[in-house]
Amino acid sequence: MSDAGLLAAGRCKVAEGFRSAKYTDSRGFLTIGYGFNVDAGISEYAASCLLDAQVHEAEADVSNFDWYASLDAVRQSVLVELAFNMGIRKLQGFPKMLDACSRLDWATAGNELRNSAWFAEVGQRGPLLVRLLTNGG
Repeated sequence: MSDAGLLAAGRCKVAEGFRSAKYTDSRGFLTIGYGFNVDAGISEYAASCLLDAQVHEAEADVSNFDWYASLDAVRQSVLVELAFNMGIRKLQGFPKMLDACSRLDWATAGNELRNSAWFAEVGQRGPLLVRLLTNGG
């Protein structure tokens, strides 16, 4: 970003203020963050930047599992995607799967994920992530 863009972004942060939850602005538009008008939509570039940031945060969350660093990149990516998709708190609600991952018991980890309500809700994503978790890379 140019110097002008950095200056403008800094002023926008101050002027808009940050709100983590959605709200209705003074003109009646659904808004979030630093005055982002949800009703106006989002560009693919902005959505990609947001995705990258959220995946980065999800990766930071799962890296706190003391066994995470020992996993291959494919299994790490499954845990990152799960944390992105459901949030770290809901992922922590899979204690049997996470315990199986910590023990490198991939059959059990895959079965725990397959037998969850999450699996029934996510369509084709479920079988893919179960296969990747079970088989690794």
